[in-house]
Parts: sequence; C-alpha cells; structure tokens
Amino acid sequence: MSSINEFLKSDVQTLSVRDAYLGHAKNVQSGHHPELELTGNAFNVRFLPSGVFIESLWDEEDEPISIGLEDFIQVVSTWLPKR
Repeated sequence: MSSINEFLKSDVQTLSVRDAYLGHAKNVQSGHHPELELTGNAFNVRFLPSGVFIESLWDEEDEPISIGLEDFIQVVSTWLPKR
C-alpha cells in the first residue's frame, strides 16, 4: 500500500510543485472550485470538499490514500523537497 510519504517523495519534488498541490487543496477548501485534479509522476490526486484522494498510477491493486483537506494542507505545507 502506498503512503502519503511515497506520494511526497515521488510527486512533490520542488517547492513550486508543492505550492501547486497546496493551491488546489485551498481552492477546493474555500469553495472556489467544487473539484480539482493533478497528475504527477506516480500518483493522481483528486481534491474534493470531502477530502483528498491519492491514487497510484502504476499499481491498480493499490488502495487509494484518503486524507482530509485540512490534514493534506498541513502535511504538504511542512514538506521540504530534497535539493
């Protein structure tokens, strides 16, 4: 099973990418968009008012990761990609 840490390591490799994920989450959270989606290197991420759903692009048997919008924002905000 994939973890949020695997998603961060593979798909959030720069600060600008981190900011894009945060922007999508905050836009859905604020009601500016009912739903948004981003596809990265290994994961597809859907942002909904009910939460964030992170799905592996390569492992169809892997269960999607589900996390609340506020929790996603908190976790991603503190992530510092390796330089």
